[in-house]
Amino acid sequence: MLAINRFLEAENLYTNLFDYEFEKCSPIIDNYLSTLSVAYVAEARCYLELGEYSTAIRRFQEGMNVLCSRIQQYVELTLTSNPAIYLQPELKGIVDLRRLTEVYSWMDPTLSESDVFEMHREVHKLYS
Repeated sequence: MLAINRFLEAENLYTNLFDYEFEKCSPIIDNYLSTLSVAYVAEARCYLELGEYSTAIRRFQEGMNVLCSRIQQYVELTLTSNPAIYLQPELKGIVDLRRLTEVYSWMDPTLSESDVFEMHREVHKLYS
């Protein structure tokens, strides 16, 4: 139970740190996200060891809700905040429309290559 309390403290701490650093677009947020993930998994593991299976499942699901929203924020910040970067000539052969669509599909699995192309066309209009 002592370990569970420490993991709860860690969850609160790293959630707050992630949120604070995310607002500043800090490069350290990936470390906070990783640590937050470990804290939720470790807490669920403690409940499993205690035989409290329903509590383990509930806490894991609560952690998933917290993590999923922050993972989406992180993906949006790091991979799609400046989509024009993918059009740089140096990335030829590394990033193509298929791969770019894979990145965007993490946030919206229904997107097609045509949708991604049109999104970039709209962004290009804004910056032209």
